[in-house]
Amino acid sequence: MRTDHQHEPVDPDVLRDMGYETRDVSISGVRVATFGFLSVFLFAAILVTLYFFIVGPGSHAPPGLDANRVLPATTNPVNPLIQDSVRAKTDIMTLRKTESAQLDSSGTNPDGSTHIPIEQAMDIVASGNYISTGQVVPAKNPTKLSAAGGASAQ
Repeated sequence: MRTDHQHEPVDPDVLRDMGYETRDVSISGVRVATFGFLSVFLFAAILVTLYFFIVGPGSHAPPGLDANRVLPATTNPVNPLIQDSVRAKTDIMTLRKTESAQLDSSGTNPDGSTHIPIEQAMDIVASGNYISTGQVVPAKNPTKLSAAGGASAQ
């Protein structure tokens, strides 16, 4: 790279007229702003830490409730216990196996009604070879919760 090339000086007013900035960023101003921001952040972090060590997080609990006591998931539906990823996967696998077993089998339900495999039911409906009883039976909602907090057995 050649460095002996001579450039003519450019008038700053011409550069300003062309839309260029003619001054650099003030490094001392950037340093002061950064130091001020970090100082305020550190001060706020110290105040929050002191607040939690002196006052404590459990001091804002309603009267009669121990904030450090963990409630079972069935008695505290607002704040249920959270599953870990392994337990959630095994629970879903168990649920899917149970659902598949019921959809792929025939038998009598606990309420006295009967069920047939889903494939067989779809074939019957598709062929039109079924006899309607004329009764309308509403679907059951197994996810509806009872007042006790558990699933209703409808």
